[in-house]
Amino acid sequence: MREETLKHTKSMPRSSYAAMALAFALMTGSGAALARQTELFDAPRVIFVTEGGDAITLAQARSQIVRAALGLDWQVVKDEPGRIELHYDKQGKHQVSIEVLYDITGYDINYLHSTNLNFGERDGVRQIHPNYNRWIRNLTKRIGNPLAPAPKAANPSTQPKENLNVTQQENPDCPAGADCAGNRASTQ
Repeated sequence: MREETLKHTKSMPRSSYAAMALAFALMTGSGAALARQTELFDAPRVIFVTEGGDAITLAQARSQIVRAALGLDWQVVKDEPGRIELHYDKQGKHQVSIEVLYDITGYDINYLHSTNLNFGERDGVRQIHPNYNRWIRNLTKRIGNPLAPAPKAANPSTQPKENLNVTQQENPDCPAGADCAGNRASTQ
């Protein structure tokens, strides 16, 4: 029986082996080509809305954007009036850079570049890994409306983690060393 198998193997043309190897390589070796892609989510402009018609300041808009970004592990790369460039690094494998253009009326989020997120354009439509869209939606949700009142927690342990340690840098209205968030503010 073994001799028959060997004879059959020897009679198989080399081109068949090459074709099988090529098919296997295409199925398993091109993971990036087979990775998921979806249409890149261009977040619509977010308009700051206030009940009393109070205007937001540029500093308030900037502060809210930076606070939200840092709370989701984005890094501020560039910070200039009206524009913040943010970078997100997921476990050293996937990176994306965006810009947030803001003024006293609202903000826009724009894709700049990425690594290992399968960004590409197909038929004039920008495509990217679905995680990018989730990260942008989370950031937009976290930024929220800077003038909206903060939700009241039943007890301090139910407050969002990023609000427990307000630093002097994050809260310019809080005097150095004062208890502005139920905890001693740190001076960095």
